Amino acid sequence: MHHRVIVPRSSSVHRFACLALYRALLRQCNQISSTAPKLSAAESHIRDRFRRYKNLQSPSQTANALKAGYEVRNSKLLFATAG
Repeated sequence: MHHRVIVPRSSSVHRFACLALYRALLRQCNQISSTAPKLSAAESHIRDRFRRYKNLQSPSQTANALKAGYEVRNSKLLFATAG
């Protein structure tokens, strides 16, 4: 039996999940007051991380990166950095 190697980038399900996480994190930034001094830094950090990790091909590295993103989205960490 041959094991199929799935490259995360070429999976439409993976792309949809990543895009949904990206948008959710940016929306979470927009919920913070626009006068928050670190707001643009948080948005820049999110964009930078997604750009940096867009070429990951290792399933375990991809899973770790997504897990970190979901942990931030589900926590109040983003809100804590704004104040």
